[in-house]
Amino acid sequence: MIETLYELTQSDQRLTERLIDESHLHYIHLVFPPGEGLPEHRANAHLLMTVLRGVVTLQLGDQPDHTYGPGSLLSIPYRTLMNVNNKGNETLELINIKLFSTDSD
Repeated sequence: MIETLYELTQSDQRLTERLIDESHLHYIHLVFPPGEGLPEHRANAHLLMTVLRGVVTLQLGDQPDHTYGPGSLLSIPYRTLMNVNNKGNETLELINIKLFSTDSD
């Protein structure tokens, strides 16, 4: 078998699942029940966030909150201050792909 199969856990419970954890790329599956999210933090890499289900509420930098639903693909720059929350009534499911620079900063 040439390919590698990764299977996402099907859950409505809080979940952080690192499926790929390479030096240049992390592929992370996240599930947040209503009212849950991540603590405020700075992006430690360029981040591509895909909403699979539910609605994510993002507060980036000094911007007000924005909401994004299923099928949204967001590109968030390295070192952006961010708040990621599920303020909705449905389970939120995300895929985060972190792209780490191979250049020195």
